[in-house]
Amino acid sequence: MATENSLKVQLHKWEHEQVRPGETYQALLCAVFQADRDSLGFNRPELARKGSELSDRIASLESLVARLTDALTNVQVVAL
Repeated sequence: MATENSLKVQLHKWEHEQVRPGETYQALLCAVFQADRDSLGFNRPELARKGSELSDRIASLESLVARLTDALTNVQVVAL
C-alpha cells in the first residue's frame, strides 16, 4: 500500500484520468465500492486484464470487507 501522501497523488491522477489504477488498486476499489470491474470502468477493451488471480483477490477482499462489516456491527460504543 502507498503512503497517505502518495495515495493522494495517485487518487488525483486516477480522477483526472492521467493514469489508471493497477490491478491491486482496481481489486481494492471494487471491494470498497462493492462494484464489479465493468461498473468502475476497468474493463475497457484497451485496458482489460482478466485472470483467475485477480478474481481470487477480489473475492478475498470482498470477504474481508464482509467480515469487517460484521465485526463492526458487534462493536459497542462506550460513552466517555
